[in-house]
Order: sequence, then structure tokens, then C-alpha cells
Amino acid sequence: MANEAAQSSPVCTKLLMPDGSKLRVLFKPCRPLSPELSRLLQQDIVRSFGQWSYAAPEHNTLPRPPPLAVAHVLAGERGPDVRMCADPDDASSVAAMEGVHKAQLDGQQAVVVRFEALDKELVLVPVKVKTGKTTYAAAYWGYMVPAHLLSLAAGVMHFSRLMLVFDLDETLLMAHTVDSLAQRIRRVNATRESKAAELRSLDSSPNP
Repeated sequence: MANEAAQSSPVCTKLLMPDGSKLRVLFKPCRPLSPELSRLLQQDIVRSFGQWSYAAPEHNTLPRPPPLAVAHVLAGERGPDVRMCADPDDASSVAAMEGVHKAQLDGQQAVVVRFEALDKELVLVPVKVKTGKTTYAAAYWGYMVPAHLLSLAAGVMHFSRLMLVFDLDETLLMAHTVDSLAQRIRRVNATRESKAAELRSLDSSPNP
């Protein structure tokens, strides 16, 4: 029980952003963390690998899939592993994150922290968290996903291609048709508000 309480408590650390700036941030677990992610968040500085955005081919008029939908589908639609916001006690970090957050929302970008030994990535996607009827706070939802697949998944979703997943013996494990991908994207959009409300309730509940 003590271990579960420790894992559900916010973790304060510094995040090294792609532009070299260091922001003091709070990571709030959404579920029991893996040992690897728990160790990462306990570090004095969490170093981002870079900034990701989907580079659509030139002259393509189809709307780009949003990073939130790409990360959500890659993570198996289980929702974010962590939430991140600027430390409210550090005014400079709050101001800096608001600027970065707005730029990344406008540019459909996400911050990537890579686990080279595990071949996984923590994708931090900017989201708006409603704090009042007309007010929003800058926040990020973090998804643990397989490394190097963000652009591939975005391309599949962008062009409505058929995605097949095979086992080593070529057994078909998973197939996504155009319709099934569209349905998953609709489910992402439909459940976003309910998931945000659930996370807001977690924020308002007392820490264990």
C-alpha cells in the first residue's frame, strides 16, 4: 500500500526541453508506473530526446492527425500514463511552459523522452485542461509507446492505409482497416472530455 501511495503522488523534477531550457515540472501518475518510468521521473533532470511533429508530404491537403490521437492509438487506447504541468510555485517555469505549450499546440508537436535500452518513448502531448468556464491551463499528457513509430502511425492514419501486425511466424495478429481506424479516432475525440474530467477529479482529490 505504501508503494502504491508513493507511485500515485506527484513527482517534482526538472525537464530539459528541446530548446535547452530547463523547466521545473510536476509529473502526476495516472496509473501504477513501470519501474523504468518511475526511475526516470525520480531523476534530478529528465532530458527530452527532441520534439516530434508529423511531416506530411508536400501538396497534401488531407488534415494531419493530431499528436494526441496518434499517441492514444499507439498506446492501445489505455489513456495517458502520466500528466505533466509546470510547478505552480515556480513562476518562471509556468510562464515559459505557457509559451512552449501554445507553440506546440499550434504546430501539432509533442515532446519525446526516449528509453534507448527499452526501445520505448514517453510522448508528452500538449493539451488544454479546463479550469473554469472559459479558462484553461497548460498541461501535457504522457504516453509510453514503442520507439520510432510515431511518424509511421501518423502516416497510416493520415492516408487511411491498412495496417497489419504479424507475429514472427507471420501469423496475423492485428489488422486496421480504414473504417476501424476512423472509429478509433472518433473514440479518441469522443472520450477526450470524459478523460479530462476524470483527471481533473484526480487532481482535486487529496493525495494518499
